[in-house]
Amino acid sequence: MSSVVFCVLSIFAVLSLRDLRYSDANLKQENMHPDEDEPKRGAGKIAPQTITFLYWYAYIILLVFLFICDIDRYKQAFEDYARLIQSQFPGVVVKGETYPPPPYKATVAEVIRALKIVLILCILFEVDLAFLLNISIPPIYVWAMQNKVSACLMLFFMSTAVENYLLSTGAFEIFMNDIPLWSKLDVGRIPQITELFGIINAHLNLSYTLS
Repeated sequence: MSSVVFCVLSIFAVLSLRDLRYSDANLKQENMHPDEDEPKRGAGKIAPQTITFLYWYAYIILLVFLFICDIDRYKQAFEDYARLIQSQFPGVVVKGETYPPPPYKATVAEVIRALKIVLILCILFEVDLAFLLNISIPPIYVWAMQNKVSACLMLFFMSTAVENYLLSTGAFEIFMNDIPLWSKLDVGRIPQITELFGIINAHLNLSYTLS
């Protein structure tokens, strides 16, 4: 039984380390490039049209039968829209990246993530914090040492919820060559695909006319 508990807690520690290691990587661009040999619309030559999505990266964890699942509906919406846009407008480049939260919130989230890892490891390996810090042991830490599974689960999910709250922006911003096409922060919703097609088509027609 103790070995099973150790394995479960180790999984949570590894997941926390992975989250810390790749948190910055999640803020990098995830480009989706169309075929460069696709013919251009219209007779005139214009500069390549690039549509950029800035979306809220939501890291939500569910524990179902000990399987960990990442759910990110905003990223999924971007991928669906990118596929439809590239199908409707083959000459357009579509790329996406996460909308950055305020720097101070990102810093606080990183600190919480690091503390989460340290505390889980301390509980997992029964580190005597009273001896290391030269303080009396808080009752909650005594309880955590006696109830490792419950304590680590509670710590893991509660800290992750706080991190999500700090990093959440609710953004789904769309630009074409740095020109705003849609802002969920302003409008309050994600556009319907038909709405977006109409906006993109209007901008493309204007570009072809000016070229």
